[in-house]
Amino acid sequence: MVDRIKEVFRVDCSNLDDLRAECAAIFDIDDDKYLFKKNILKSYSIGSNVRMVAALFILENTDLNDEIEIPADFAKMYKLFAEGDKFTIKQCLFAMLSIHYKMADLLATHVAGDMPTFIQKLNDFAKQIGMKHSEFVDAYGTSFESYTCASDMVKFCKYAAKNKAFMDIIGQERCVFDSAVKKYQMMTTNATIIASSKFYIKDSIGGDGHPFTRINGLYREWNHPFVNFFNYAEHVYVTVQGGIYWKNPKFDEGLFNGVNIKYEDALRMYNYIANNKTDDEKIESDANHFSFDGNKFRAL
Repeated sequence: MVDRIKEVFRVDCSNLDDLRAECAAIFDIDDDKYLFKKNILKSYSIGSNVRMVAALFILENTDLNDEIEIPADFAKMYKLFAEGDKFTIKQCLFAMLSIHYKMADLLATHVAGDMPTFIQKLNDFAKQIGMKHSEFVDAYGTSFESYTCASDMVKFCKYAAKNKAFMDIIGQERCVFDSAVKKYQMMTTNATIIASSKFYIKDSIGGDGHPFTRINGLYREWNHPFVNFFNYAEHVYVTVQGGIYWKNPKFDEGLFNGVNIKYEDALRMYNYIANNKTDDEKIESDANHFSFDGNKFRAL
């Protein structure tokens, strides 16, 4: 809702050549074409976006209604989950795509028998759907050794958009369900649903990635890849951003002072799409249609 925006941020969206993401892409799935490309074959650490790939692989190799029982060691590690409680695959996937990334261990065992076998099969799956420049070493998104590129993420999104169950799961901002033991409520870590009938974002749960530089025991730079599906003007678009760093002095200037620069770049990309898709010839190329209120992207 517009009245919830504390301040309307204006961004220059007429030209995206100076996006601070090292790699970026805008792709129109319906027209099967790029609207914007920047270093789309350059590798970057995939972060927790790897869980999107893992989720799709799991969906294609198991039944959503299958159940997984929470073992004692897992319940001891995660106090949220009760020993002996049972979750459907769908509920487990939502947990994995939120902050409970270790749910991947239970899903991997269910699908492939163990995590190493699962990772091998996950990499094979990625290659099969066209992700030729990607390699994963875990299903959590905590290792900087797992990498991808913007071109591969576009290929993944094109393939994933055809899977209704996948799109439904990543499109939920919140999941609430009762089990035999307790009531659970989970939210995606970077939910960015737009309050507009013409424009909404199905967020990828972003990727609060992994450290690149460590100084005096403190992490100073973090890669923060960002991938979104969204609808606008009856088209499905994908935006990909990679090589975005937190607290890097090089990026201290700007809307979010280097802390959440992914949002400023994303905002420029969303407005760029709107300006290039509109049928109104009077619209200015740098017009702002959307803003960010510190929590969600919203229509102006």
